[in-house]
Amino acid sequence: MQRPINQDELSVFYNAVGEAVWQIQYLEHALVNFVVIKRHKRKPTTEKKAYERLEKERKGTLGSIYGRAKDEGIIPKALESRFDNFIEERNWLIHDSRTSNSEDLYNVTKTEIIINRIHSIIEESIELTRVVLQLLKEFMTSEGFDLEEAYKRADGYIRGLEGRCFSR
Repeated sequence: MQRPINQDELSVFYNAVGEAVWQIQYLEHALVNFVVIKRHKRKPTTEKKAYERLEKERKGTLGSIYGRAKDEGIIPKALESRFDNFIEERNWLIHDSRTSNSEDLYNVTKTEIIINRIHSIIEESIELTRVVLQLLKEFMTSEGFDLEEAYKRADGYIRGLEGRCFSR
């Protein structure tokens, strides 16, 4: 049925887009940390240079980070097709969704399809982030790192954030 998207649907749409962008950023962050730590194992350097590598990689896009990691064999083969599909969906959302699908927001069925597609991106972002963090945890444990100290620091950092009052 053709009609303009209503305000409630538009709010759901915009909220889904925003959540998807944030979840993609969480995945990027996890992937960057995993890639840099794996590269550091292959080519150790000073702590300062390791942090410089980390900052340099953080400036990349998900596609570029993933592409280099894939080429270097850092990404397990079993995950490559999932990442390849996800990158395509991410690129649609970030680069093409408005130009390719804006008219679809005037059709109830197509609007629902778009929102469901965005929700699928959110779900896959969350799941891939979990997978990457699990790979990172397994790698760090296999290298003899005690992750309890990292968990304690993270908890302390979050507790510090909870006590802050942010104002505009």
